[in-house]
Amino acid sequence: MWGIQKSIDNLKKGPLVDTFTPLSYKEKIKYFLPREGATNPNTWSTNKAYTFIDYSPHVFRKIRHHFGISDDEFSISLGIEQLVLSIIFSGQFRSYQQIGSYGKSGSIFFYSYDGQFMVKTVSSKEANCLTSNLALFLDHMTGGPTALVPIIALYELTNTSGSMFVIVMKNLFPPTNKLDSLYDLKGSEAGRYTPSLERKPGVPLKDLDFQRDISLSPIVRDSFFKQLTRDSTFLCQLEVMDYSVLLGIHNVNSDTTPLENKSVYDDGRNGIYSKDGTELYYVGIIDYLVRFGTRKFLENQFKGLIEDKDKISVQHPTIYSKRFL
Repeated sequence: MWGIQKSIDNLKKGPLVDTFTPLSYKEKIKYFLPREGATNPNTWSTNKAYTFIDYSPHVFRKIRHHFGISDDEFSISLGIEQLVLSIIFSGQFRSYQQIGSYGKSGSIFFYSYDGQFMVKTVSSKEANCLTSNLALFLDHMTGGPTALVPIIALYELTNTSGSMFVIVMKNLFPPTNKLDSLYDLKGSEAGRYTPSLERKPGVPLKDLDFQRDISLSPIVRDSFFKQLTRDSTFLCQLEVMDYSVLLGIHNVNSDTTPLENKSVYDDGRNGIYSKDGTELYYVGIIDYLVRFGTRKFLENQFKGLIEDKDKISVQHPTIYSKRFL
């Protein structure tokens, strides 16, 4: 077994680590993925097709366990291992990108076979944002309620052609519930609509498409707003921006169970029932690894010349955080 499977097997040999040193956040474990036909493990380092790098494995294991994800569940669910290996063995590194769906950023993503986890490629800058702030990220994710969709692993695949960074996240939406509406909301207006030709199942609508109300009880609304405030303050501290609220809506009109007999949150999945119990909202913050660096500053200045500067997505983290709420 290689890659993800090998990493998890090694972690399972030791106890769960609760206390970390600065070196824990910089730890990298390398595994060699062999060329096709290389059956002797002793020669894999010289016959390697890829190097698989597991970043801060004990830290991410701690995050997974905090969210109730066991080593076995994670390993079994990520059946993408054989898919990755088949691509490697066929020499189709570049065609790997054709398997998933492209986002606006050029990232690709796909789900584990059981829909429990999502795998997404990220840029080296995004990976660096995560690793350089991993201690803060761990404290935030395990220190209180959060709407951030948890990143539970970071890997890198390298070969002579280059490298590919991959993060693994919990799937915000339970595979058993059909989504009747899906939105990607940033709190901005410039360009934030979905053309009719792009409106397909699974494609999120945007801010200007959001022409409806969300009905929450006062207690739930106040609790969730405090949670979002905690998250946006944290993201501002990291000096990141351009993140989104991903909102999925599931109609439960056929569910005749009275609301007072249900938990406000649906089975730990971040699902929130509407005030009248007819809808279930799944809400999470995604794409929170983009720093406001020189490139984003220049983008802000340029777009501000051709659009209303207050309505564009690219903003300084302080402004973005306040507008986000």
